[in-house]
Amino acid sequence: MGKNLHFKTIGFVAMCAALIITVSCDGMFTAEITQSAESIGVSGISVYPKQLEMALGESSNQLDARIVPANASNQLIIWESSDPSVATVDANGVVTAGYASGVAVVVASSADGEHLLDSAVLVVGEDLIGKQGPAGGLIFYEDVDDNHPWRFLEAAPAGWHDGGQQGPSSVWSNVTNASVGTTSASIGAGLANTLAIIAQEGHEESAANTAAVFSLERYGVIYADWFLPSRGELAEMYTNLRVQGLGGFEQTRWASSETSGNLAHAQQFGNGTLRSDPKGIDRRLRPIRAF
Repeated sequence: MGKNLHFKTIGFVAMCAALIITVSCDGMFTAEITQSAESIGVSGISVYPKQLEMALGESSNQLDARIVPANASNQLIIWESSDPSVATVDANGVVTAGYASGVAVVVASSADGEHLLDSAVLVVGEDLIGKQGPAGGLIFYEDVDDNHPWRFLEAAPAGWHDGGQQGPSSVWSNVTNASVGTTSASIGAGLANTLAIIAQEGHEESAANTAAVFSLERYGVIYADWFLPSRGELAEMYTNLRVQGLGGFEQTRWASSETSGNLAHAQQFGNGTLRSDPKGIDRRLRPIRAF
């Protein structure tokens, strides 16, 4: 993690018991046990807002970290930025943008117990295609027209799975003789497609499920919101990453969009050809997420 590390102490009450022994001149003694106020543990921490967009060099924005419960004894908060060249954070949760475009994850963690934490994403500057996203993958699409509730799409990092650099292979679905019927090729449809494939009657295995169950941890934050890209999203990944020599793509990849009851879309990353392949054959895949 980056070196931009700060601590903020709001208050601290420790649970403490003391045994006081008093010895008199005649050798008699008395004992008294005293105990301070009961310690109240931290059960959670929440950071607001979850995402900030800042201009290069912008002086400051405030992040708020709330300890749960509010009367917890140990209110020590540790602030840290994953990339101080993109954005720094001080002991009060005030973030300042740097002069390098990119994405930084600011983590606020509680010093109590198991170091409970929450995070915010700081998006600094413009032209972030090809830059690293919060989960460590590469950003390949920006919703510049605000058509969706998210701003960016991020591909899973190369080597995202134990399958190696190119990732695992999977059938599109074990259900090869019936159409899901609701999948779309549009940008923004990948998540809904993924859920529909998994929900299809008779589903046991699919590229969609392999994407959906994937998770990774980065800077203490667990990212488990991946899905199989639609045909349009996969095409953007090819154009903005593979053509630019980014992302480690070589093999043909499944899209979450089907063409018929037994055929589904795939993208050949070697030359950009769009394919329509039988659902029962093995193809590579690369999960994506939105933020």
